[in-house]
Amino acid sequence: MDWSLGVHGPDQKIYCVPDTATQVLCYDPLTGQSSCFGAETIDVGSHKWSGGVLAKDGKIYCVPWTHPQVLVIHCEAKRVSFLDTSTGTGCTAASLSEHKWRDGILSEDGWAIYCIPWTAEAVLRIDVAKGSASCFGELPAGDSKWAGAAVGSDGRIYCAPYDSASCLVIAPGPGEPTASLLGHFGDLRRKWRGAVATPGGEQIYMIPYNALEVLVVEPEAVPAAGVAAHLTPSPSLAPRPADAKDPQQVAQAGWAQARALARFGVEPEDHLEPDEAAPAEPAESVEPAEVKAPTAGFSKLGWVGGIRCKWRGGVLAKDGYIYCVPDCACEVLCIRPASQDVLLFGEVGSARWKWRGGVLAWAPQGLASVRSAQRRGDRAERRGLSSCSRLWRHEGRDGKVYCALGARVLAALSAIGFVSFVEASCRPYESHESVLVIDPATLKTSPLPPKATL
Repeated sequence: MDWSLGVHGPDQKIYCVPDTATQVLCYDPLTGQSSCFGAETIDVGSHKWSGGVLAKDGKIYCVPWTHPQVLVIHCEAKRVSFLDTSTGTGCTAASLSEHKWRDGILSEDGWAIYCIPWTAEAVLRIDVAKGSASCFGELPAGDSKWAGAAVGSDGRIYCAPYDSASCLVIAPGPGEPTASLLGHFGDLRRKWRGAVATPGGEQIYMIPYNALEVLVVEPEAVPAAGVAAHLTPSPSLAPRPADAKDPQQVAQAGWAQARALARFGVEPEDHLEPDEAAPAEPAESVEPAEVKAPTAGFSKLGWVGGIRCKWRGGVLAKDGYIYCVPDCACEVLCIRPASQDVLLFGEVGSARWKWRGGVLAWAPQGLASVRSAQRRGDRAERRGLSSCSRLWRHEGRDGKVYCALGARVLAALSAIGFVSFVEASCRPYESHESVLVIDPATLKTSPLPPKATL
């Protein structure tokens, strides 16, 4: 994979962030032409930057993954520069770690970018106005700690717990920014992946990946750092099905089975990821870790149970509902904030690694434009975009949500309007190059083949 993610620039062009590539790829959706720049500056390496964020100054700031510096893409001048990341608390150690930050989120005022720690033990803050980057916060060690974030109505940034047991809360200010950990949501790995805020940020919904429920955050009710306390479960917590297994009741079932039931609600041999090495099991049975009640301002919604790696990311559609894109799940998850419930719909098959999250986009003529643009996408793919195999989600003017994976669809959707890449790379397992169309009006799904014609 040459480029990790694409960002819509201020000039309506798509700028692809280098992964193994040594230059930035610029694609013009209006003409279908692509060009590259930065080869004299960007060095050789793999997985250098994990994503990018367009700031108010018209530049794109790329989040360091294995590279020690921030890559700055100057869209107007078609050149690149770097920002050092060695200043601030914990930054020296963080900048030397293997997979440092994954995902970046723009502050409310648009003049600061906060990079979410993956293995790094500090938050990276990019000061757009000053053209500098520094670290703050002393966070515990660990891998794949948080995945996805959203800005709440209180201005704080809430990061979804992935392998971390707690939610990372970043307070941008006023004054010096701070980072704190709130809640204890158990030792389950890969819990939630992605966070979507309602308009105004009054509520944030974290998308269940291995977790059995949606995690809901009400920012105005979340306590300030340092005063968090574990409370009794909220009455609004959705009840578990009668046949669901309580983790505390399987403590004597053997470590492997207890761990699988506590974490996933499935038997240990079910739905194992091919790239995950199983750790050595202890000789004696061990009771699974207790999942404590959520902190004030946090609650859980629905009971989605089922397989691992269910949904990756979600999109807030025009009807106010959040539609979660199936990764290994067989159905689309719809989160309905107004009624505080969830529903599953649209049988999309049992293949794994189907579609992997995305962002809202704009289509001038809805479905017809998607099909028309796909033909242009075929031509763009031959021009060198095939190494940008990424997943897309797109919402057209017809109110439908489009999900896709593959270079052809990449070009097709970017040819329509605002489109951005996401961090999930295309894996060499079962995947779909067809577009998945989600219709909120009918709660139905349908495929749109890559080479469909009008």
